[in-house]
Amino acid sequence: TQIWVTMIVLTVLVLCGAVILSRYLGNLITKPVNQIRDLIDDLTQGRTNKIARKYRQDEIGKMVTSVNNLSDRLKHAASFAQNVGERKFDVSFFPLSDEDTLGKALLTMRDNLKFVDESLNEAQDIAKMGNWRWDLDPNKVYWSDQLYNIFEKDPSVFIPSLESAALCVHVD
Repeated sequence: TQIWVTMIVLTVLVLCGAVILSRYLGNLITKPVNQIRDLIDDLTQGRTNKIARKYRQDEIGKMVTSVNNLSDRLKHAASFAQNVGERKFDVSFFPLSDEDTLGKALLTMRDNLKFVDESLNEAQDIAKMGNWRWDLDPNKVYWSDQLYNIFEKDPSVFIPSLESAALCVHVD
C-alpha cells in the first residue's frame, strides 16, 4: 500500500509539473504571437507601432523583428508621402527592392506630382497669374509660387493669411 501511495503522489506531482510546464511554454509562445497579431491589426488600421520587448533570436524573435521592420518601413513610406504632399519633392526615398510595389508607386506619385507642379508654375509664370487656397479647418492660406512672385514676397519669410493678403491688394 505504501508503494501505491508513493506512485499516486509521484503521478500527481508529475501531472502538476506537466500542467505548469505546459502553461509556461504556452505563454512563452502565445504572448509574442498575440503581440505580433495585435501589431498587424494596428498596421491594418494605419497605426505604425512596434513591439518594444526584446525576444531571443529564435523563430518568434525573428517574427517580431520582421514585423517591427515592416512597421518602421511603413512609417518611413508615410513620412515620404507626407513630404510629397507638402511639395517637398527632393526628400530621398528608395524602394526596398525591385519588387517593392509600394515604394515604386510612391516614387511614381512623387515624379508625377512634381511634373504637374512644375507645369502649373510654368503656366502661371507665362500668364503672370497665381492662385491661392484657404483651408478652413486649420485656417491656413496657401499661395502658389507665382503669387509670391507677383506680390514680391519671400515664401521662407512671408506667411500668407487672409489679413496679410488683403494688405497686398491695392484698393484703387
